[in-house]
Amino acid sequence: MVSLSVDEIILLADQAEYQGMEGTVCLTNKKITFDYEQRGIFFIGQHSALTLPLESVSSTSVVGIGKFKRLIINAV
Repeated sequence: MVSLSVDEIILLADQAEYQGMEGTVCLTNKKITFDYEQRGIFFIGQHSALTLPLESVSSTSVVGIGKFKRLIINAV
């Protein structure tokens, strides 16, 4: 799971897919992260594919419906 600073709280966490990897997108009061678990013969562990501070996010939107729904994040 995502590592949090002392004054950081999780606002939303849900299953998601990012560049073909299934994992968890997590929104805190300070950042947006995408964490996934890599499993294989030699590598097992949690990884963060994306970490964006909220100060760098200019806008977000959801495009599509159902299975084809996508979250669009525009960063500065």
